[in-house]
Amino acid sequence: MGSSVAPNRQIGPVPGKGNPASGTRGTPSRKGPPSRKGVRPTGTAERRDWHSLDTVQVVQQQRSDAGSGLSKPEVSKRLEKFGPNQLPERPPTPAWRAFLEQFSDFMILVLLGAAALSMFLGEVADAVAIAAIVFLNAVLGFVQEARAERSLAALKCLTAPKARVRRDGKTVEVEASAIVPGD
Repeated sequence: MGSSVAPNRQIGPVPGKGNPASGTRGTPSRKGPPSRKGVRPTGTAERRDWHSLDTVQVVQQQRSDAGSGLSKPEVSKRLEKFGPNQLPERPPTPAWRAFLEQFSDFMILVLLGAAALSMFLGEVADAVAIAAIVFLNAVLGFVQEARAERSLAALKCLTAPKARVRRDGKTVEVEASAIVPGD
């Protein structure tokens, strides 16, 4: 029996044949992230395809030294220029807003409508019971959400990533937020 693998099989579009999935001929279509025209990361002048460069080219373009790394003054200057290596965090939601958000669920609004209708029809006991259940649900949801947020913040502190970098000729471990371009 022969092998079932075809020899010289090319994966992906054939050069000059276009993209068969889109039905185009000629140049293959370029897939990638949508254009972010006018949007640049802070401190960069242009987009570079770092993944396609070799190590020597990257070190040269970053004005770094592969042997000794960056000096402390250069790290400070780059940290000032580019900022910390972290995503911006949104400010915490105030407690009063988090509590009011407990009442924004569709079913809660239906229950509040039912309580109002019961009150309008003179069924005060039913209206008070529904309102009490909705309020108790909001309190429990608020407490659980607050505990979850505190637990998440504690986990975030425990899992603070670190990286090994060359600085002043030594390999040191730094917080991931202290990494600068050229490390």
